[in-house]
Amino acid sequence: MVGVSAESILQELVNTRGLTSRFHRAVAAKASQALAKNSPRDAMAWLELLPAAGRVDAAGRNVSAEQARERLFELVTNAVAADEIEEQREVDKLRAENAALRAQIGQPVAVDRAAVVAVSGTDTRPSPITPSIGDIVPPGERTDKPPDPPLREPKPPVVIDAKPVPWDQTPSGRAYHDWIRTHPDWDVLCW
Repeated sequence: MVGVSAESILQELVNTRGLTSRFHRAVAAKASQALAKNSPRDAMAWLELLPAAGRVDAAGRNVSAEQARERLFELVTNAVAADEIEEQREVDKLRAENAALRAQIGQPVAVDRAAVVAVSGTDTRPSPITPSIGDIVPPGERTDKPPDPPLREPKPPVVIDAKPVPWDQTPSGRAYHDWIRTHPDWDVLCW
C-alpha cells in the first residue's frame, strides 16, 4: 500500500482501541504488519485478539468495535484501490512510451492481421498444434498400439512316464508293516 505504513496503522489501532498492555500492542503490531503487506485474512485474525474498540475518538464521538473495524477495512481497501490505479497509470505510461519509440524507428504501432493476410495471402498466425493420441491418453489405455508381448513363455507340461506304485508295496512300506506285526501293542499306544 503506497503511503500507508505499518507504523501509521499501528498508531491508529492504539488510538482507536486504547491499547495499553504490552500484549495488545504486540498483537496490534502483527495486525498492522499484515495490513501493510496486504494480507487482510491474517490481519483480521490478529484484530480479533484485540479488545473491542469502544473509545472516544479525537472528535469526541463514541466509536464501537464494528465502526472501527469498518473504518480500518475502508482504509485498507482504499489503499489497495489507490495502488491499482497507480499501477494502471504506470502501464499506460509504458505503453505510450513504447508506441512513441516504435513510431520513431518507423515500425507500425499496431498490426492489422486482416491487412497482413490480404497483402501476403497467408495467415501469419502459428497453426495450432495437434497433440498425438499418446499425449492425451495414458499408455495403458491406448487402443492404437500393438498388444504387449507375453511376460514369459509358458512352461511345457511335466510328463512323468512312471507307473505309480502303492506305498505298501515299496521296501520301506513292507518294512513298516512287518515291524507293526511284530510289535502289535506299539500301534495302539501311538494312537
